[in-house]
Amino acid sequence: MAEQARPGPWIIGLLEAFGVERVFGIPGVHTIPLYDGLAGSRITHVTPRHEQGAGFMADAYARVSGRPGVCFVITGPGMTNIATAMGQAFAESVPMLVLSSVSERRSLGRGLGQLHELPDQQALVSGVAAFSHTLHALADLPDVLERAFAVFDGARPRPVHIEIPLDLWQETPPATRARQPSPPARTQPASAQLEAAVERLAGARRPLILAGGGAGGARASLRALAERLDAPVIMTVNGRGLLEPGHPLAVPASPSLPAVRELLAGSDAVLALGTEMGPTDYDMYEQGMPAFDGPLLRADIDPENMTRPRVAEVPLVGDAAATVDALLAGLGPDPAEHGGAARAEQARAAACAGLGQGMRQGIAFLDTLRDALPGAIVVGDSTHPIYAGNLYYAAPDHGSWFNSATGYGTLGYALPASLGASLAAPDRPVVCLVGDGGLHYTLGELAAIRDADRPIIVLVLEQRLLRRDPHRHGGRGRRARRRAALRARLRGPREGLRLRLRHGRRPRLAARRAQRGGHPPRADHRAHRRGADAGERGHVTARDLFAGKDAGRSRPARDAASACHRERRAGRCRHRAFAALRPEAGLRLPVRHLPVMYPQSAPLLADRERGSGVSGRAIARSLALSLAALPRSGWPGNGH
Repeated sequence: MAEQARPGPWIIGLLEAFGVERVFGIPGVHTIPLYDGLAGSRITHVTPRHEQGAGFMADAYARVSGRPGVCFVITGPGMTNIATAMGQAFAESVPMLVLSSVSERRSLGRGLGQLHELPDQQALVSGVAAFSHTLHALADLPDVLERAFAVFDGARPRPVHIEIPLDLWQETPPATRARQPSPPARTQPASAQLEAAVERLAGARRPLILAGGGAGGARASLRALAERLDAPVIMTVNGRGLLEPGHPLAVPASPSLPAVRELLAGSDAVLALGTEMGPTDYDMYEQGMPAFDGPLLRADIDPENMTRPRVAEVPLVGDAAATVDALLAGLGPDPAEHGGAARAEQARAAACAGLGQGMRQGIAFLDTLRDALPGAIVVGDSTHPIYAGNLYYAAPDHGSWFNSATGYGTLGYALPASLGASLAAPDRPVVCLVGDGGLHYTLGELAAIRDADRPIIVLVLEQRLLRRDPHRHGGRGRRARRRAALRARLRGPREGLRLRLRHGRRPRLAARRAQRGGHPPRADHRAHRRGADAGERGHVTARDLFAGKDAGRSRPARDAASACHRERRAGRCRHRAFAALRPEAGLRLPVRHLPVMYPQSAPLLADRERGSGVSGRAIARSLALSLAALPRSGWPGNGH
């Protein structure tokens, strides 16, 4: 077949006509024809090490560039691998185009056991896509692509999946050239709704604006509207940076915080722009959605959002930028004075003061990072500084702060997403902020970053909560053992004593044995014979138990020793030691093993050996000096 008569070059030409400049994918036996003609096009291909990484790269590329991220994946395993990344993009309203192969048309749904076959691939993907379309003729592809880009540009942007049956690779594409698509016009709310919104806002004395990621295209007009109304602007996680740091009306804090909820409750008119008003932003602590008595004026591209979580009194269905421009035109040029700056300042101060020490250290760390690297894009995973920043962080501009800790909430996002962000903004530094556990999910994408030769800074928060063998090396297993030991309360002469297990492999068995016997092994029998007080701390080793050294113990303790001895003889018990603590001492955990998700948890950084707290601000300052030493010029390809 001639060059343009082959399906591959023809499809690549269609993508070029729609403005696609970069695709992410892994070639496979089912998609080799799709790659035909890619080398001679203007489209650059990026090869990840896993299809999930391809989806995360496309997600971040779309967030930073404003253009849809495009992926090529194979039938079956490729689709199941990328489904997680599509779920994250679906929850966060990120445009993504996924082109995949699928079994031949005559075998669809028949369960013939074809290579990579799924019972219903389209049904699998439909739950994480705006729509999934099975192509039945190559001639239909231009129309399906136009439908996909209409969703990206004129509706709530979400992933779109198009699957191409294998037998279509043998079909001759149409002779018509790809036509230049025309972007849909920006939709504007109905005039009656706009008039009602202008009337409510003009009559308000304590107006407030909620700005989400959907208001990203209205940044300049949003600032003008806020200053015209003298209204504080609460920015959700994906809305951070819509007002720059230091703006008197900016409130870069989560609506889940009590101080921000008080600001919301005290408002007599609330304008929500491009925000889903979902629990991961508005009800992070599961205390119920924030309540306010004033009317809700909601501007959103998705009409279904007008009824959730509450019905909007004034629904404004349309593009955020077009809606804000229309509201400004209706309100007139004269600014109002409602004490908005003072209300915003009070909310900022109270929100920051209400956070725990660990969260404040995380915020200080992010502030230092922002000041050390002006213009940097911070791509985050689910880890402590990201949780802190989602609660309170003033991003320098919109699109410079995003992560996977909201919405779908997947792990392993940051590393591949940082490459997508760097490819979309090659002149800006990119910082990947990830925990050591989340890093392992997509660790292979370090090779993709090296292949692309991108100067990405990867900061890993070492928490050691996920280990290769948790029962032996700590991590979740160790925490579970210690929590189980805390629950094993004892009765009798040593009321309230708690048991700590160290280096054991069978914590549940030990906890059940302690509960069944009424006691853990008592204090070391030698200390007991010396007349040591029952409240003193003592030890009994596994060797003593196995040797039957149980003199001076109560019958339940002797029974426990005998049971452990029998387990040892059977080769099933491998406990190394037990340690009894005084009741008033409680159970002391090293700082590195405390959960770090909530404000009352451990400090951000800690000495692993001594378990002592270390100033997060001091570490961040040292980090800033190191980052400042990096060359600012020539970011692309400098190898740092």
